[in-house]
Amino acid sequence: MKINVQGGEKKTYDFDRYRELFGERMLTDDLYMGYYLHLVQDALYRNYVYDRYHWNPMIPGNVERLHKDYKIINQYVISKYGLMNDLILPDEFESEDLNQISTFDAEGLMQDWPFTATAKVGFGFVRAHGSFSAELHETTLRLV
Repeated sequence: MKINVQGGEKKTYDFDRYRELFGERMLTDDLYMGYYLHLVQDALYRNYVYDRYHWNPMIPGNVERLHKDYKIINQYVISKYGLMNDLILPDEFESEDLNQISTFDAEGLMQDWPFTATAKVGFGFVRAHGSFSAELHETTLRLV
């Protein structure tokens, strides 16, 4: 799902292609809307970290410091929201069409607690509130 931009100097996600493939499903299936929002957030984060602040993962120790920061924020999020590792991987996840565009290590995500806690906050919100609202779906499609 990545494309080259800026004369091939950078890569980003092909949001148009994703919407072409899954736009209708995004309106009715939280998995597809949620993954789309994850891609948008990832693109914004990468722009912020790499372009705005010129963070370089090749400098020795940078990746380790980033992971340490994740652990610190994850412990805060776990405590603040009372998170528990209670998510269950859906039985039919491997048959989802989403797997045609990317490889997912869903089992690894589930086992990597508490490192993945911040990702689980979003899943917990959807579980607690049932689904994304139709208003959010419409707003997201207008914005991106």
